[in-house]
Amino acid sequence: MKIKKINIDFNKIRQDKKKMYVLIAICAVILLFIIFLLTIFFTHTSNSKEVEFFIRPKDNYSVVRDKLIKEKVIKSHSFTFNVLSKVLSYKSCVKEGRYVIKPHTSILRMIYRLRNGNQTPVKIVITNARSVDDLAKEVTKNLMMSKEDFINEVNKQGYTYPTELFFSVVPDTYQAYWTITPKKMLNKLKEASDKFWQDKQETLQKSG
Repeated sequence: MKIKKINIDFNKIRQDKKKMYVLIAICAVILLFIIFLLTIFFTHTSNSKEVEFFIRPKDNYSVVRDKLIKEKVIKSHSFTFNVLSKVLSYKSCVKEGRYVIKPHTSILRMIYRLRNGNQTPVKIVITNARSVDDLAKEVTKNLMMSKEDFINEVNKQGYTYPTELFFSVVPDTYQAYWTITPKKMLNKLKEASDKFWQDKQETLQKSG
């Protein structure tokens, strides 16, 4: 009986092994990239309750990051926060404001909010203030501006008080951004007052 001679092509085997190793390496890179994307896009903040977060005009990126760590919104040396801040150019786009960060918010969404300055409004409750000082205290209680800033704007716009000023302010609950300027706040109150008196006049006309 004749024994058949088997020819083994070792070069082909080596080439097939190389192709297999390359394929495994490519799959590993793709897998790592997917894990990286999942980490970046699905990592959430660490806070378990709402955090009222303030960024002041002179705060830079380092200050903001340290505040977020102190408030336990992000962990110390957060890889995701650092990478996304760089990718989204947040380091050069820090904007002051008041932001309420809900528990387990996507870090990606949070950075978008901070970078775009999408603040959470504050409530301003105005009662029947009896003096300009009392009114200024109520208006500026939850705002960045000081009581003196508001009073200076009242004087600048030439309001006579108490009559003209208090006629221009209707006791109510208002909403405004923490960074609103005294001028815009005063105009906001005036617009609400004008609408109130206009609606009241129209109601009287209809009833008369």
